Amino acid sequence: MFPSDIFIYQDKAYVTARSKLTIIDIHDPSIPIIIGSIYTPYGAQGMIVKNNIAYIACDTSLQIIDVNTSSLQYSGFNSFDKIFASDVEVVNDIAYVASSINGFNIVDISTPTYYTISCIKDIQVDGITISGTKAYVLDQNSIKVIDIENVNQPTIIGSAYCYGQKDGIVISENKAYVAAGYNGGLQIFDISNPRRPRAVGSLNADSEKYGTKIVGNIAYMADGENGLKIFDVTTPSTPTLLSSIDTPGYAKKVYIENSFVYVSDSVAGVQIIDISNIYNPEIVSSVNTGWAESVIIDQNIAYVAAGDKGLVIFNVYDPLHPFAIGSFDTSGFAYDLTIVDNI
Repeated sequence: MFPSDIFIYQDKAYVTARSKLTIIDIHDPSIPIIIGSIYTPYGAQGMIVKNNIAYIACDTSLQIIDVNTSSLQYSGFNSFDKIFASDVEVVNDIAYVASSINGFNIVDISTPTYYTISCIKDIQVDGITISGTKAYVLDQNSIKVIDIENVNQPTIIGSAYCYGQKDGIVISENKAYVAAGYNGGLQIFDISNPRRPRAVGSLNADSEKYGTKIVGNIAYMADGENGLKIFDVTTPSTPTLLSSIDTPGYAKKVYIENSFVYVSDSVAGVQIIDISNIYNPEIVSSVNTGWAESVIIDQNIAYVAAGDKGLVIFNVYDPLHPFAIGSFDTSGFAYDLTIVDNI
């Protein structure tokens, strides 16, 4: 059983394995307690939790689960079979579902009798990001912009060629940043005119680009065997390398909190880097978690998806002196986690 997502929501951690959702009470992070679990169809790809409902994109369906009580139960019709979901975003009472087979789907989740409002079938969607009245989706060889102002009639209004293995998309200040793996690097698109998105810059892939965070005009990139790289992307056509720092492991993802970058550094655990001077980043401490795939911070507590070690929790109130406070074995390999706001 290989957990694919760990979400932090209302003092609880939601862990999806390939065929199971487990909820862990982390009110006291030093003593994580299982409070409920439920089996799901095989192939959980991604999850989001809002208003005590979990939406899980599975290989063959979208599963909708009421997580308000310890006795978990499917909510309403709960399952959209044969949708082959790979990603899901929820905005208000609408779920936007990505499918590599059935394209872009819009689902009304306002009542227990969920139904598909509309869809665009002739695209293979691997990822979705919603911004205002636009959906930005990644398919096999492009980034597409879909107008969703009228959810009954979504319309593709723009697209641009995008190469490589597309791992995710971030929207910031009229720019779309696409992480495209080893053969695609980081690609930057100007989306100020959503009808004419255009490639304006890229960062070459010296190794496999695993994760990038954008803060203002600064891009922080986990660059595999090369550690952390920091770029000025004020002029996207010519990104400027400001600084870099090697890490002892293999940098996979980054999380930024105040003036520190937390790098998930695979076998080297979590490296904590002071970026108060972005021209001279410095590793100030580290946490040996055995393995680190991803890390997030919530109220001075760091949650680490630690591979076969499961979920590892440590205190970072003082980033120079972090210390472990708890852990939970997910009975598999924990890959990723996300904090979801209480909406």
